Amino acid sequence: MNLATIVQQQEMPKMALIDDDPAFFHVVARMVAKEVCVTSFRSVEDYLSRPNLNFQLVGLDIGLPGSSGLDAIPLLRDASPH
Repeated sequence: MNLATIVQQQEMPKMALIDDDPAFFHVVARMVAKEVCVTSFRSVEDYLSRPNLNFQLVGLDIGLPGSSGLDAIPLLRDASPH
């Protein structure tokens, strides 16, 4: 990775994709790679366990094991610094 790539990634909007299907993550990441820097999380608990996350966009699977994606919306809202 060269310096231009690092600078470009820092300036790109950041997206958290919370989904338990790695194949889906790869499809989404390829679709938006030129526009958004995507970070994958396998569960809502995985996302919430990492402090100081600052994402402009969150993609959320509503059929997750553990916390349902729909049930997690208030948790994500409370954890967001914005």
